[in-house]
Amino acid sequence: NMPFVLVVPAAAVTGAMVGFVVGLPSLRFRGVYLAISTLAMHYAIIFICTKYQAHFGASATAGITIADPSIGPLRLNGEYAWYYFLLGLVMVVTIWCINLVRTRPGRAWMAIRDRDIAAEALGINLTRYKLMAFMLSAALASVAGSLAAYYTNVVTVERYTLDLAVIYIAMIIVGGMGSILGGLLGAVFITLLPYGI
Repeated sequence: NMPFVLVVPAAAVTGAMVGFVVGLPSLRFRGVYLAISTLAMHYAIIFICTKYQAHFGASATAGITIADPSIGPLRLNGEYAWYYFLLGLVMVVTIWCINLVRTRPGRAWMAIRDRDIAAEALGINLTRYKLMAFMLSAALASVAGSLAAYYTNVVTVERYTLDLAVIYIAMIIVGGMGSILGGLLGAVFITLLPYGI
């Protein structure tokens, strides 16, 4: 029952902390092994969240219902209100991420992506920047998850299946890894593909 403007930033901070915890053991892996290790963490996190949901919700599968959010006098309910709110938010986050790539951490992430051994030889702290990437991506995913919960008016762990994780990975691969706009186009393509078929 906390205000919407406090819940979404709290979700980002909590997500960053989870990203830090998940990122620590994943630092030793590269490439496909990194993807497999993060998918393996999915099962542990789902187990913990199911226990939390069973304790604070009606049951382990029913979820926790929440009311429509409001920002001052504006109440977010209905598809049109959510569409324009999320469209504006996606534009702001996309511009922020594009600018982030141009900063020192963004250039370090590109160097690590291209050749981590060479990046380390140039003095880039691999541990620090990899953990930053984990924390940032987890924070953004947590914000998206909190907004999805408000949109559906229910918080439930049942929505976050392994299939959903595979779909998100497919969106990134189809759109082009290392490209922010490519990720958006991949998301649009994978989302619209079932309707097109």
